[in-house]
Amino acid sequence: MAEAGKLTCVPAGAAASVARVKPFCEGVIGRAVVDLSSEEPGTASHVKGICNIIIVSLIEAVAEAHVLAEKTGLKTECLQSALATVWGGPYGIYSDRMSSGDYHRKDVRRPLPLVGIDMALHMADGILAMAKESNTELAGYQAGVGHMKAVAEYYAKMGSGLGDISGIYGAVRTASGMQFENGAPSKQN
Repeated sequence: MAEAGKLTCVPAGAAASVARVKPFCEGVIGRAVVDLSSEEPGTASHVKGICNIIIVSLIEAVAEAHVLAEKTGLKTECLQSALATVWGGPYGIYSDRMSSGDYHRKDVRRPLPLVGIDMALHMADGILAMAKESNTELAGYQAGVGHMKAVAEYYAKMGSGLGDISGIYGAVRTASGMQFENGAPSKQN
């Protein structure tokens, strides 16, 4: 993502230090900057961790919506269009990864997962520890983490550690009595 300039950079620390790195962040390795000048350097990691709660919850919600749509006869294209039009951005992106089958298919153009499940689970350990320490309930996030664990188990059984976080969709499918893979034709052909 850095090569494509699509990261959101979150520099924190002394204002002068942040000012020196910002020109390399926006428009070079990143598309945007969340400027945390004068905040402790660890604040950037803290923000990133908490924002990951939103990402996992978003993926979980989109996955559940897709499975419910499939099981109740709503065409995938209808839900895909609604998500992309009403909410756009990551809702549309993850919906497309799910409906196209990219959540489980290795892309020859991108052999590694967009967001590796092992990395996501490692980050989840830190977030859940923070929640426990602060006595904060994260029920929705914990549902997503449970599905991420199921994704990791699925890929471990296949002899691959290359599961993607969007595989949450496959885990929701499995928990709902469906196959992990949705059988969508590859967009790569």
